[in-house]
Amino acid sequence: MDHLVYGIGVATIFVVCGVLLVFLIDCLSYSIHEATWAYKYKHRFDKPPVAACYCIDCKFHGDDIDSTRCTNRLDVVLQTADEWFCQAAEPKERED
Repeated sequence: MDHLVYGIGVATIFVVCGVLLVFLIDCLSYSIHEATWAYKYKHRFDKPPVAACYCIDCKFHGDDIDSTRCTNRLDVVLQTADEWFCQAAEPKERED
């Protein structure tokens, strides 16, 4: 009978240690994820954009009907903010 009680006690200790180990690994992975996200958020403007210009400086931005629409795409007319970037932007001719 004593061996059964000892066996149950040892099994319980292993289960508790396993749960604690899984909890610690989960906390560590969450901390690593948060630190990575914070770094990416802090350095998100370090690289210049790949666009040629802001949307407001693009020759496709704005027309007589609505000045906030991008007329470059025929299938979808997009609402664009002045400070947005577009991968298909073409700068307007500059007037010096």
